[in-house]
Amino acid sequence: MYCSQYINLREFVCTSRSDYWFTDDIAVDNSPRLTGSIDADAEGDQSGIPSDRDESDIDHLDSNSPTTEDVSADEDWELVNAEIRKRHIRPQMPTSAKSTRSSLNVGSLNIAGRDIATHMSRSNHKSKFVKRMVDENRLGILAMQETHLDDCGAADFHKIYQSWFKTIHSAHPTSPNSTAGVAFLLNGKFIDIEHVQEIELIPGHALMINIPWHKGRTVTILNIYAPSTLQERDKMWTQLWTKWKNDTHLPFPNIVLGDWNFVEDTRDRLSVGRVFVPTSFKRLKSLL
Repeated sequence: MYCSQYINLREFVCTSRSDYWFTDDIAVDNSPRLTGSIDADAEGDQSGIPSDRDESDIDHLDSNSPTTEDVSADEDWELVNAEIRKRHIRPQMPTSAKSTRSSLNVGSLNIAGRDIATHMSRSNHKSKFVKRMVDENRLGILAMQETHLDDCGAADFHKIYQSWFKTIHSAHPTSPNSTAGVAFLLNGKFIDIEHVQEIELIPGHALMINIPWHKGRTVTILNIYAPSTLQERDKMWTQLWTKWKNDTHLPFPNIVLGDWNFVEDTRDRLSVGRVFVPTSFKRLKSLL
């Protein structure tokens, strides 16, 4: 399902099989479009509200697991989040002399593996589809999940597409070619790809970038691919929250997107069943 959202009449649209959120008040429109934009002249932060998927493994969560106990024991996590935000120090962001547009098109896509059996130079490789999608929709940034992209694969992509794009990726630490993986595809036509800061939060699952934008402004984007099991996701939400708790210089994202492998509302799932939103996710969402 495609989804789109609007901020002060400025549009941001996420692609199929992707989830995202903003922190501003948002009106939702389910029109079948692929990409969207954020406007540098819009007031306030551009940040958001998730729309998630599948939750078939609810009964596998052990309520006595350490991760769950840690969150539930902290009954005042809203106050803790407020304190974290209060002592946060805005980091030095990248700057650029390149002239950029006041609007930026951002997309998100789960590519379900990089088609490792086919070389990237072949016309039927997934990378050709990705490039065409970026070009046709004039994307400045494409966030990808389940990339299964190791350093060699990233180098191959760079050799073929370095004239147009820059790729920033984070691979699974033990099985980079067969599981997880997140990446950003940056389009040099619309953004300054030479002054991008990358922050790997959880290898293969959470990657963040800071990019210089329009009139000295910057945009921080967090790309997440969540594990498929509830317990692993619960652990990951806690790990991410802890990173902002312990690092006062870690920038807060303006946009959070990706594939989170669960839904917050029964209306967002195809199958019938309960929806369980772990406290660890609520706490992270409240903080960001």
